[in-house]
Amino acid sequence: MNNNRFRYPGIRPFHTDESDRFFGRDNDIERLWRLIRLEQVVILYGRSGFGKSSLLAAGIYPKLAADQRYRFWEVRFGPYRPEAPRPPADTLLNQMTPGPAGDPGPFPAADFGAGLWQTLKNRQGEHKKFILFFDQFEELFSYPPAQILAFKQQLAEALYTAVPEAVAEAALSPAQEKALNEPFELKVVFSIRADRMSQLKTLEDYLPNLLRHGYPLDALDEQQARAAIVEPAALTTLPGEPGFATPRFAYTPEALDAILQALRDEASGRYAASALQIVCRHVERHILPGLPAGPGPATVTAGDLGELSSIFRNFYDSTLRELSPEDCAAACRLCEDVLIKDGARVPYAAQALLGVPGVHQALLDRLAATSLLRGERAEQGRLLYEVGHDTLVGPIQEAAKARREQEEKERLQREAEDQRRQKEKAQAATRRAWLITLGAIALAAWALYQTWAATQSENRAEKARREALVLAESARAAQGRAEASQLRAGEAEKAARDSADYARTQAAEAIKAQAIADEALRRANDNAAVAVRVLLSQARQQVVDLDYAAAAVTLHAAARLEQDRPAVARGLLEIAFFQAETGGLYEARARAAAAARLLGSAAAAEQIAGARLADGPAARNTLLAAIQALAPDYYRDSLLTRYYPFMLPVQGGAFVPGCIKPGETGDECDSAYVVTLSDYRLARTETTVWQYNLYCAARGLGIAQRIGPEGDTLNDFAPSWGWKGNHPVVYVNWYDAAEYANWLSERMGLARAYEIRKDEEDKTNESSSDQYKWTVRPLPGPGFRLPTEAEWEWAARGGIRRDTFRYAGSDTLDLVGWYYGNSKSHSWPVAAQRANGLGFFDLSGNVWEWCGDWKGAYPSGPRINPVGAPSGAGRVLRGGSWYDSLGYCQVSVRNYNDPDVRSISNGFRLSQGY
Repeated sequence: MNNNRFRYPGIRPFHTDESDRFFGRDNDIERLWRLIRLEQVVILYGRSGFGKSSLLAAGIYPKLAADQRYRFWEVRFGPYRPEAPRPPADTLLNQMTPGPAGDPGPFPAADFGAGLWQTLKNRQGEHKKFILFFDQFEELFSYPPAQILAFKQQLAEALYTAVPEAVAEAALSPAQEKALNEPFELKVVFSIRADRMSQLKTLEDYLPNLLRHGYPLDALDEQQARAAIVEPAALTTLPGEPGFATPRFAYTPEALDAILQALRDEASGRYAASALQIVCRHVERHILPGLPAGPGPATVTAGDLGELSSIFRNFYDSTLRELSPEDCAAACRLCEDVLIKDGARVPYAAQALLGVPGVHQALLDRLAATSLLRGERAEQGRLLYEVGHDTLVGPIQEAAKARREQEEKERLQREAEDQRRQKEKAQAATRRAWLITLGAIALAAWALYQTWAATQSENRAEKARREALVLAESARAAQGRAEASQLRAGEAEKAARDSADYARTQAAEAIKAQAIADEALRRANDNAAVAVRVLLSQARQQVVDLDYAAAAVTLHAAARLEQDRPAVARGLLEIAFFQAETGGLYEARARAAAAARLLGSAAAAEQIAGARLADGPAARNTLLAAIQALAPDYYRDSLLTRYYPFMLPVQGGAFVPGCIKPGETGDECDSAYVVTLSDYRLARTETTVWQYNLYCAARGLGIAQRIGPEGDTLNDFAPSWGWKGNHPVVYVNWYDAAEYANWLSERMGLARAYEIRKDEEDKTNESSSDQYKWTVRPLPGPGFRLPTEAEWEWAARGGIRRDTFRYAGSDTLDLVGWYYGNSKSHSWPVAAQRANGLGFFDLSGNVWEWCGDWKGAYPSGPRINPVGAPSGAGRVLRGGSWYDSLGYCQVSVRNYNDPDVRSISNGFRLSQGY
């Protein structure tokens, strides 16, 4: 259990170990517990967000654990995934923990099959009463009909069959007969959304009377809501128990009334548990830390709460950030343009919403699961969706207004850009017309000259023709004499040819036989060479896809064909380099030795194969030195530059940030703010997936895994186009980039550039939604770090070259960057476009790049090596991305985001001081 416990879990359900904080549902717990003990099959149903999963986990499961008469399991199927299908019946058996080690039970699967009945029978040595809880049971109905049929057959057999046919027909031992005569008791609890209850009827052919015993879970009444708000805040920790993350506190009556008034549903007079948890979680994590310390518990007042709409705006924004870009855009249109009209929630039928561009059923289900939407059945049976609560209306309208203003601004920018292009096209057409006119005049003059020259040439040609006739007559006489001499020479030549024919015939036969043999050998070599080229191409793609194990197999297959040995050896050396850098020393040794043999260095292969691997760091250095010795140029120019950032020196200088071009003005341009920078170094490209994956693998993580705010949880992220090694890494927040920079400094033998304290909240962090708030302090020295905003912009503008381009390297973004107009909705390999004048790639477009600074207004006077605002609510992002329009990719544009945000369009590149 995590000792850093919060009193309110927020939008997620309560866990079983959080039962001490689960208030307001005492009556529901007792009534449902009584129904489960009395009935064999129970249906728990209610709207999304009312707390069904919490009621089971924090209310029912602790009772069962204390009772100890029942063995129970919680089963979750998850939605059906065609790419990794697992039938529900298999999921059920896999989620039931196995019996005692080495004891298969009286009905082993090898003899009687691996069914639910057999599984329960084999557990009777421990219990005779079992309960299966199927949470979010509506997920079952996303599976194919054949798999649903197999599941309900298994469940019906366990519920209603004393002895299955396969067991009844078998010859049983006395022990099996005894076990058969000791029946077990099985109960089943289905938890399902109220709007999906009708789907349970499809199970009644095998599970009769399924709907007889249901327990409806309603929203909280006022008394329950007050308990759910007040009681967790007042909890104290008993001796020996893990402490809470926050001290005990209280609400004033006015604050409590303000929350209840804001969250009350006008139609029912009740309170959705999810909306209540959103507010209480915000109070605990963002308001409570800012209250003054005193001798007693802190007290939250109505004034401390501020506008509750801002809480829900943060919830709305954070929910959208969790979606893919396509789903985020669709969800914005759905909530802001469809489901809210004239300041009120408007319910829509699901079928109608599926016609909104980009909206699909999985998106509706996900938004309902987060309580941003709620769905319910109308009297006619139609499924209707609406915004989850009235408190969300204002925040969503604010977001809609901001989005429309931004869209209008972008539209005006696009129109201005189009007008500029049209003007340039008109000017170009005018210039072409003048050039054509001048060309026509020149052609006319040339034609007159050619006419005169042709007349002179014709006169000279006639004179030459008469002279040629006289010469031709003399030539014919000479030819007759030559032909007589040639006849005599031909007779002598024929005799010589006849004597050489036999020798040539014999030589031709020998050459033909040799040619046949050579052709057979050539074809064999050509086929092997083609196969090796195909295998090398496949291995390179596997490395791009980060599948190093598969690439190693492919390269060893290529090595056996004895073709293009240097290229195959280089491939194996790359695998060895990656494995040595990430701790796979034994695998790295085998790959490096194989590469040495392909390069004809038997001594090096023997030396590598005999290398001692007991001392990890020393063994790593030994293997890397061996790889470098085998292919020094390839090691230096390919491996190091692929897996570590290639740093380019940047000469310092002075400039005015924010101006698009010299003399122009903009929102951030102030000629009084002159920045002077010292020399520094900056990565030639954005940090790639290859580079970040090396770091992840060295820490025992996958490329998709990211550390959670507590520092010990893992979350998976993956772009829709997949992880490609030569693309810039995405889904990295500011803290991820800082931790990578520290790791890289240590790997390169440098002191860390940051002191990162995960247990200390950053007082300079003014964000209301950052869940991390780790304290990150910069340290002096040449370690790797994120560039300052000024360093980033100076490099993007060409440094001392002082380029005047709108984008980094050109006024035409298509030449130097990837944006929405050319990206085809995904990132691209780094360095695929043209570099700017200093040799840097992708400073405009591809992905936004984190900088070290807090976002703040530019100072009013000159600065030397500025590091940004002393505090702020967001960290600076620069450069634009594949997802953005032209305007966002200009070198002058500033963007920012909460430091904990992981986005599909955010990455970073590193910097170093001297």
